[in-house]
Amino acid sequence: MESQPSIPIAKTHVYHKDRVFFVSMIERDSSAALGPCRYLEWMAWEMVAKTMERGRLVGQGEGWSGYCYALRRLHRDGVCEEEG
Repeated sequence: MESQPSIPIAKTHVYHKDRVFFVSMIERDSSAALGPCRYLEWMAWEMVAKTMERGRLVGQGEGWSGYCYALRRLHRDGVCEEEG
């Protein structure tokens, strides 16, 4: 099966005190050897305040529940950790 392009799903800016984070989610092909499938992947970066460009990666994971949990944690605590 031919690889399909990634599809943007969500993009969010999250604020915690004087810090800003950018969290995005895409639907993408899996590279797992079990066969072709698609899944939702999210990634979170801390923004560089002066330029509002993406800075360091602070978290990543899969699925809507992980994305929503990351948004809540970044807003409330300024950290991004997976549930578990």
